Amino acid sequence: YRQVGELVVDESGLAQRGLIVRHLILPNGLAGSEDSLAWLAGEISPTVTVSIMSQYLPLHRAPRIPRLGDKVRGGNKVDIVAT
Repeated sequence: YRQVGELVVDESGLAQRGLIVRHLILPNGLAGSEDSLAWLAGEISPTVTVSIMSQYLPLHRAPRIPRLGDKVRGGNKVDIVAT
């Protein structure tokens, strides 16, 4: 963040420079989303741009792991964005 700063976009909305943090939501709160976002706000900047992704799919061996085998529900993203 010190090197590139906040996200800057041009008149068409295309990113020119700056930081975008991508955060993948995992089922059952396994990603620690609330803690991660709180850390970003407190340690990096409360205005840092965050891309919250909810497209996790339990593939390969994940379905065999009880808490990781679930899909992310639509409400999970809404809850995290509200944080």
